[in-house]
Amino acid sequence: MIFEELKSRAISEWQELQVSNNPRILVGAATCGRASGAFNIIEAIRVTLARFNVKAEISEVGCIGTCYAEPLIAIIKPGLPQIYYGFLTPDLASLIIEEYLVNGNPRPDLSMGTIGERRI
Repeated sequence: MIFEELKSRAISEWQELQVSNNPRILVGAATCGRASGAFNIIEAIRVTLARFNVKAEISEVGCIGTCYAEPLIAIIKPGLPQIYYGFLTPDLASLIIEEYLVNGNPRPDLSMGTIGERRI
């Protein structure tokens, strides 16, 4: 019974994320990300989002698979490809948030790559 309730809630929350108009920011927070400063990146992102009054969902996720590039994030804007940024510092994370989520410039020069069919 408990499993079915959790499963139903997880499906509902996942579906809400899929229709959200807010950007999503995935932060690699597995052991490698934590050791590399993921929590400092999360704090820098939160401060930057608040400074510019931007609504975005921040999710700590497990290993993204590129441990050498930690700390790293992926930004997902509705209808656009998922963009990965690595080798982050708090200042660089803040710059990326400001450039992409505030000014609309995804800064391909700072990205590691994308997932999706559209180009940035």
